[in-house]
Amino acid sequence: MVRMKWEDFVEDNFNATETNRILADVDWDAWLYTPGLPPNTANFSTPSSDFANLLANEYVQMAGAASPKDY
Repeated sequence: MVRMKWEDFVEDNFNATETNRILADVDWDAWLYTPGLPPNTANFSTPSSDFANLLANEYVQMAGAASPKDY
């Protein structure tokens, strides 16, 4: 079920060349049936999330006494 939905999503959102490449890269046996962590870890970081993380860490370091310079 998950595999069909994923494949439908890819087919609906990418051209044929990209669809074939993306679907060929997924090792379903390793992802779903092999114990342990998945073979690839997705990276969802963006410049905005990296900046937000930096600001949060600066707030923690300042213990609420001040705001980061780029606030």
